[in-house]
Parts: sequence; structure tokens; C-alpha cells
Amino acid sequence: MNLRDKLCRRRKTLIVLTFLLLNLYMAMVDVYFVKDENSWWLSIKSGNGNASSWWSSAASRFQNAINKVVEPNPHQGDVEAEQIPDPLFLPSSNTGFPCPIPKLDPFHHSIESLVFEGPRSFNCEERYPILFNSTLNSTVIPLKSVEEAEKLGIKSCCYKTIQRPAGSTNDSEIEYSDTCHPISLTNATAIPPEHEFLAIHCEPGLHFRIGNMTVLSTLVDVHAFVHLKPNVEERIKKTEERQLEPNKENVNVLILGLDSVSRMNFIRSMPHSHSFLVNNLSAVEMLGYNIVGYNTFQNVVAALTSLNEKEINSSCQNQLAFDNCPFIWKNFSQRGYTTSFGEDMPTWGIFNYEMAGFKKPPTDYYLRPFGHLGEIMVDSKNVCNGPRLAWHVLLDYIQKFAYTMGKDKRYFQFIWSTALTHNGLNDGQLGDKAFVSTLKWFQQEEHLNQTVLIVASDHGARFGPIVQLQQGPVEQRLPFLYFVVPPWFKKKYEQAYENLKANQDKLTTPYDLYETLADLLSLERITRLEIQQRERDLEQFSTRGISQFLPISQNRTCEMAGIEDHYCVCRNLKEVSTNNSDVKEAARYAVHFINLILVDFPQCSFLSLANITSATVGIDWTYQIKQFLIFFETLPNNASFEATVVQRRKGSWSVSGTIDRTNLYGNQSHCVNSREAKLYCYCIDLDPESSSEKPLRLINAVI
Repeated sequence: MNLRDKLCRRRKTLIVLTFLLLNLYMAMVDVYFVKDENSWWLSIKSGNGNASSWWSSAASRFQNAINKVVEPNPHQGDVEAEQIPDPLFLPSSNTGFPCPIPKLDPFHHSIESLVFEGPRSFNCEERYPILFNSTLNSTVIPLKSVEEAEKLGIKSCCYKTIQRPAGSTNDSEIEYSDTCHPISLTNATAIPPEHEFLAIHCEPGLHFRIGNMTVLSTLVDVHAFVHLKPNVEERIKKTEERQLEPNKENVNVLILGLDSVSRMNFIRSMPHSHSFLVNNLSAVEMLGYNIVGYNTFQNVVAALTSLNEKEINSSCQNQLAFDNCPFIWKNFSQRGYTTSFGEDMPTWGIFNYEMAGFKKPPTDYYLRPFGHLGEIMVDSKNVCNGPRLAWHVLLDYIQKFAYTMGKDKRYFQFIWSTALTHNGLNDGQLGDKAFVSTLKWFQQEEHLNQTVLIVASDHGARFGPIVQLQQGPVEQRLPFLYFVVPPWFKKKYEQAYENLKANQDKLTTPYDLYETLADLLSLERITRLEIQQRERDLEQFSTRGISQFLPISQNRTCEMAGIEDHYCVCRNLKEVSTNNSDVKEAARYAVHFINLILVDFPQCSFLSLANITSATVGIDWTYQIKQFLIFFETLPNNASFEATVVQRRKGSWSVSGTIDRTNLYGNQSHCVNSREAKLYCYCIDLDPESSSEKPLRLINAVI
């Protein structure tokens, strides 16, 4: 008998003993297997089963286990890969480890109808025709002849500057200049370096209709420019003078984010961008990038500070403002970088929706005043910024920023787009071509030679029909993340780059992204010797966030990575009947949990369970818990929710993560300002007959 046969026999023996001990344990806690035509699953029941049928079932399962040892299954570990002829989840490359990352088909037949719908239809020039373009070198160029402008009702134009008032602590306050500077309708107009954001006004103005009203608007266009700021340049100069050995090989970091786009949906809706990133720019795509929270704020703040929402609230949030929080751009600023932060929907901003944002501009270049100006001209579908897609405006801004910074100045820029993709599953198609053009510009102008480009999302779609499909919740938990690094970087930091590529199939999180950004700030941390030392440290000390330049273990679990069960993509869940008594109890507890939140908001109605639409269940033997992923609906708000409800062995219940709203709440929660309560609140004034009494009953609650 050779060594391989001995090892195989020993492995079989261990499996036999483990299996018999497991079955003995299950018999003691009244656990038995329920077998149907497709799969076996676990169910907790009261009472005793038939001993002979139990043993027969156990023997059958034992033989199946032995067969799997003798003939290994290439799909082992996949979600029902053995039972489904047309699998939803394709074979995972890290099968057999604690967290196999599901490999999805972006064009699976179950979502074909949603994809074929295409993007929403809108025309940004319906109200505001494009009258001017702005250039990289700070000029405004008219696009219409004098005759064409007069036909539109335009005879003369000028611009006012917009800025945040000096000393203002209100993140949403803007002011206009008293002077309106003339703009030529025939020639290019040079913009002075002290003028950053422009609002172009023309007389007598543009006429357009909003509903049944005819509107006259003298505000016709908005533009943003990037000029070097003397105070920023002076700060950087002083910082460089204090540095004993300034590192001339520091890299720029540009993070460009798209809201609510899963990795699968990025491939579907922006295929040309995906292809250009991977094939032309050799981007490293992180296939196991897992969310750590429900919304944009929770995932972005983890990537920028390494903290979760609770830690932010308890450590640095002051009167709903975030000035004292440890954002990574502060570290870059201290090392002599120029910093920039911008969004295209400031009212719903990452740090401003039901919060105070920043009492002082958080970065050297802060796009928020310009964003507010653009919102004045926003269309009814919130995707246009005047005559242009808001996405196009952001792409134009990052090009202007790179152009002004040139090849020598170092910068950190974080730009986030919400308007294009937040409300439409397929709307990314409208921004695909422009994004490819922008990527080509960065490549051709050689800006990527000194820049690490990171293209990312926060989470997948949280609303709409896709979340009701089996693939939807998995997509939601797997946003996209790409790294594009300079060619010289791959050679000089070869070990770090090889680790980055090796981590593509591993479980990673926004906490890891933060640690990676910290390494990009201090490249001396990713030399070969430093990588080797830090790798040894990883073997001894467990950390929540791990730089993606370090080797991440295949044995990493969601718990190790700081991911709550509800958001973990590698749970092994099986479908269970919505009529199951435990499922019903789990759904009732979820509604009870929501009502506990609403206790503090008497202006909101309490909710009642209307329907359970689907349920899956899984067993965690280590902690002796049962997890139910429940989709359910409530009254009186006709709301749809998704919740992970945990049942412990003694029958107590708890909720993992957030109970997620899966349909839009619109105006239902207009009476509350709490981000959390807005997901659940149905304002009583919308339905005077709804109850706000407190009929709460604890169901063995563990909260």
C-alpha cells in the first residue's frame, strides 16, 4: 500500500468517526435530517423520530460522504451546484475553504428580462441646450452662433462665481458673487485663477415647461475649474521642507466611485469600461469584495477611515458632523499631497443625508458648492446637471484636476457618482462610452504613469425587481473594485503586486481597501523585506483590515474580516418553505424588531406582517445557531424588507446587521430625519386610521 492509499484510508476513517459522533450529537438535541428530491437539510423539531428510519437516513448520508471522498466533486462547496442543471452559481476557484466566493453569471436567464429593459429615457438638453463648453486650460467656449443663440432667446451672457461663505460652518451654504462677469458669445473667454465655480446667466433667458407651467430661467449653465491655490501650494512647500528624505516616487491616488453597482451589473451595464480596464489597463479586479454594511455611508466610511458606523458615531462624530474623523485624505495631506473630494448629488451626499457633513471644507478642493448649484438645474430623474449628465460633469472634473496637477504634483482625489446609477439598474449604459473616453485620455496623456486608479462601488442594487430574485441579494453584497497601477510600480513592488493579484479570489472588504490606501501613502511599507516581515506578523496577529498588498488567507471567514452574518456572501443557505413555523416566527420577530426602533418615533405607524415572500435557512454548528434570510412585506406601508434573523439553540431570536428595505420609501417617512427610521417609518399623517399604539411583545428577544 503506497502513501497516498494510506492517507486516503486514514481520511475515510476520520470522516466515519466524525460523522458518527455528529449524528450522535444531533440525536441528543433532537435534530434530524429532512430529505427531499433535491437535497437534504436540517430542521429543528420537537419530539422523537423513528430510530430505524433515522439510521437508514444516516447510513445513506454516510455512503454519500464516502463517495465524495473517493470521487471528489469539482463543484463541492458551490451553492447547490450538484442539483441544478443550469447553475445560478458557477464553480468557485476557492472551493473547499471557509468562504468560497460565489461566481455568478452576469447574464443568467433569471435576470434577462430586467437587463433587456435597457436604461431609462431622458434628454438632458430638453430644458437646457448646451451653449458653452469649458476647457482644461480654463476657458469657456461658445457653441452656438449669435443667430442660433438669439433663436433660443439668448442675447447676452455673464457668469457669477459660487463659493462656500468664508467661515461658514454650514456645509450646504453657498453664496454668489455680486459681480456678473461678461462672457463672449463669439470668442473664448479666459477664466481667472481665483474663479473656481461658475454659474452662467443669460438674458432674457430660456423658456421651458415643467408640468403645466412655463418657466423662464436666466441660469443656463454651470462649470467647474481647477486652478492651483496659493494657500495649498504654500502648505505643501512647507511640508516638503520638513521632510528629511522626500520620496519622489510617491503615487497619486484617484478613487472613482459609482453608487449601487454590483460587480455583475458593472459588467452588464458598462461592458466597454470593464473590458478597457481589464484588457487595456491590466486592472486587477477583486472578485470577492464584500460589503460591510447596508448603505453607501457604512461602506465608504469603512474604506476611508477603517471604522464602522458605530465606531464613527462613538469616537469622532460631533453634532452629526465628521470633521474630527480620521479620514485617509488627512494622512495624505500631512505628507504633502493635494486633496480633493466631490459628489454629484450633495443633498443625498454620503456625509450629508440626514447628517451635517463638514463644518469646514474637508479637502483642499471640495466640489460641494458646485454640486448644490448643479442641483438647481437638476432634471426630474436626478441624472442631469443642467445640459449634461452629472456623470459626465464628474469625469470632466477629474480630467481637469489631473491636467492642473500635472506630472509632478501629488494628489489624493475621491470622487463619488450617485446620479447615474442609484435609481436605475441599467442606467450605467448611458455612462459607459464617456467613461472609456476618460480612461483613454488618462492613458494617452500618461497620467496613469504616476497614478494608482481605483474604480469602486459601495454595494449592488438594493431596490427593484432584482432584489427579489435569487441572484439579487448575492449581487448586492458583491460590489466591484478595480486597481490600475503604473507599469514601474509592478516591477519595483513586485511582491506587493503579486499579492494583489493573488487576492483577487479572496474575501476582501472596505476595511482592507483602507489598509491598501495607507500602503499607497507610504510605499516603503510594501518593499519585499517589509512585505515578508508583515506577512510573519499576520500569522501571529489577527486584524480586521488587511492591505491587499499582503497575502490574504484562503481560510479567512466573514467574522475574521469584520462582516456581519447578514452581509456575508459565503453563507450556505438552503430554500425553506414560507409556511415553516420557524420561518413565520422569524418574520414576526423581524417586524417586532422594526417596531422596537419605531417606539422612539410616535409620528410613525407600527407595522404588521402582511406576507412572507421567500426564505432560506442555514445552520452554524460552531455557534449552534440557525440563520433565516427572510423576505417579507408589511402593512400599512406596503413595504418590502430583507432580514437575517438568528435563532439560538434555546429558542431566543436576534437580528444580524440591518433589516434592509428593498422597495423605495419615497415620501412615506417624510416626518422623520433619522436615517435608520426612514427605512421603516410610515408617517401617521398619511393614514389617520393607522395605529401608533405600542402593542409590543418580546419574543425571547436577544437584542
